[in-house]
Amino acid sequence: MQATAPYELPYRMVAPLAAADGMEPLLLEYVLGVLGSTGDRAALPAVERFLRHPHPGVRREAADAVKELHWRLRPAREGTA
Repeated sequence: MQATAPYELPYRMVAPLAAADGMEPLLLEYVLGVLGSTGDRAALPAVERFLRHPHPGVRREAADAVKELHWRLRPAREGTA
């Protein structure tokens, strides 16, 4: 089952995940997805620092999270497809 409405986690709830440097790449990819779903500008520095991670999956997930955060932060995202 997939959610049909976007959901934003409060960043304060997942902020401890932002210090996830020592995690294995697969777990780090999940953490970056969670941080990207916050819709909070405070998550950007935590996510952007992984854009140059040595693991390609982590870099890809970081790039997706940055895009997601920028999309969610757009002031006029209502009514866009």
